[in-house]
Amino acid sequence: MRNPPATAQPTAGLGAPVSVYCHQVTGRLPGAGPVLAVLTGGPADLAVAQAAAAWAAGTGSLVIAATVVTGTGFSLNPLLHQVRARRQDADSLAVIDRLTPILTAAGVAWLRTIVAVPTRAGPAPTPSLVTIRRLVDRFAAVAVVTAALLHDPAGRLAPLPPQAAAMAITAASTAALGTHRPRPSATTDCPDTEEEA
Repeated sequence: MRNPPATAQPTAGLGAPVSVYCHQVTGRLPGAGPVLAVLTGGPADLAVAQAAAAWAAGTGSLVIAATVVTGTGFSLNPLLHQVRARRQDADSLAVIDRLTPILTAAGVAWLRTIVAVPTRAGPAPTPSLVTIRRLVDRFAAVAVVTAALLHDPAGRLAPLPPQAAAMAITAASTAALGTHRPRPSATTDCPDTEEEA
């Protein structure tokens, strides 16, 4: 039996330990944008929401709660389209309602978005890596928290060990609390500058 990867952070939930994986988007600073939490409606969602809320609270950023729901595909019938949209919205609200106390207790602002995956995805639907990358680009996210390890061959989503994630959160919160020294504007007159004739 293989051991779980070093990026796994075991968390007790509903009697069985679950793993949470933090992935940092390469080239972006930890506090420079929101944290994307991929929520599938499974038992690991509580741990994913806690990790995302801790990251967002430490950096003072927003949590994007991407709720994964199943979809039946495109329909030309507007009534079927409306029924599907209502069902997906209800399923998404059912997922996020369990996690609202966690996000509220952490004191972070959050936004819900719906990610539809095909019905054939199985009992635990997970979005594809392409879908997660699109969400990262759409919301300019700096981190992705999931219950599954993402294998990004391009290296854009780098998995972080729990210690590195905690250090990144601490560094970003320290940088956010630093003093701000405004630079002089180019349009204001400064007494130390001389004009050329």
